[in-house]
Amino acid sequence: MAPPSSSSSTPTSSGSTTSVQVAVRIRPTTSQDAVSIPARFQRIVVHSTSHTSVAIDASSAAPATSGSSTAVATPTTPNAKKQVFSFDQVHSPDTTQHALFTSTALPLISRFLEGFNCTVLAYGQTSSGKTFTMTGVDLDASPSDPHNGMGIIPRAVSTIFAQARKLKEERGASWNYTIKGSFIEIYNEDLIDLLSSDDTGGLRREVQIREAKDGSIIWGGLREVTVRSNAEVMK
Repeated sequence: MAPPSSSSSTPTSSGSTTSVQVAVRIRPTTSQDAVSIPARFQRIVVHSTSHTSVAIDASSAAPATSGSSTAVATPTTPNAKKQVFSFDQVHSPDTTQHALFTSTALPLISRFLEGFNCTVLAYGQTSSGKTFTMTGVDLDASPSDPHNGMGIIPRAVSTIFAQARKLKEERGASWNYTIKGSFIEIYNEDLIDLLSSDDTGGLRREVQIREAKDGSIIWGGLREVTVRSNAEVMK
């Protein structure tokens, strides 16, 4: 979610703007798919038709055979109508980790350093690639390398530190910064602080959210840890 600005807001059908943008990433097939998915279901039905739209193949279901309650998906006919959906961004299966970060999260970091609240949320079903997109692999590699598999989180953290250091060099003694981090798990609608434990049995403490008189949101009981480098955050 990006703060409202001329560069980050998206027009709606009513002509107004919204600070929420949706980027779709189409996951490529993997070797595991060939093992876990029956051969009759192994076909690609989602296609990126542009940088902002995807097309979904229409599917038909063959009638269940006698003694079977399972309908089998069959390929569509050439004249079957596809469904087309539009989003702010659409990334094809060959999109690299670096390219995805550059187009989605990088524009938010400058706004974040200006004091705006910015959120990047990965949403999708199990095995859709959320962890790979957000964390990725090659975590000890260089975040600036466009060829490794590092995800959004380590690249964003590294960029935040780099831009903060740059601001410090430009502004000198008149400007200083402190970066703190927290780690929260949402489980069964409860917020649990993963950086803090109770004195009894090492259980995680629940975090309470409440609204202050001025309208700001307070995270009661949340532990914040001062961090000084990308390595400390990812440890």
